[in-house]
Amino acid sequence: MTAPSPLTELQALGQAFDGGWCDIASAPKDGTWVLGYWPVHTEEDRVCATCWDILSETPRWRDGADFLEWLQPTHWIPLPAPPSPELIAAGVVPGEGR
Repeated sequence: MTAPSPLTELQALGQAFDGGWCDIASAPKDGTWVLGYWPVHTEEDRVCATCWDILSETPRWRDGADFLEWLQPTHWIPLPAPPSPELIAAGVVPGEGR
């Protein structure tokens, strides 16, 4: 028996998810990427790929570009499932109603 892929694990997490934003304290801290809400308190807040950086000297949340190191997210949701190969092959863009 093979171990589940990270994608399978994320999809399982998404299936168990009820759809609302969760407090960041409940987010996985094993390096799993999620969508994080980062209240920047400027013109606009940020929602971006986020993970608990387990390799850092000082473990912390980081965004995908490691741009928001001076701030920490307050909420999270699982990443959505990727588009199916059929949608990609057909050139269907989610949200365009094709």
